[in-house]
Amino acid sequence: MRIDEGYGEVLRNYWLMSNGRPSETENVFPRMLYFSAVTVTTLGYGDIVPISTLARLFVALESILGILIIGWFINEVSK
Repeated sequence: MRIDEGYGEVLRNYWLMSNGRPSETENVFPRMLYFSAVTVTTLGYGDIVPISTLARLFVALESILGILIIGWFINEVSK
């Protein structure tokens, strides 16, 4: 079966992303904003995952700081 070159690239990027590997897509910032929101809100869908140890460390710090900031915000609003 012959696959069009453009469609093959889409499939390749989908496969890379579904396995937690970065891809060479154009919209990296929206994906990372989505990842941050999912991580900080503790939903953790798992469709985007950090690969390296350093990235995992940064994600852990972001999660802890994000939860603290959200808690601080709720505390200030409730006063």
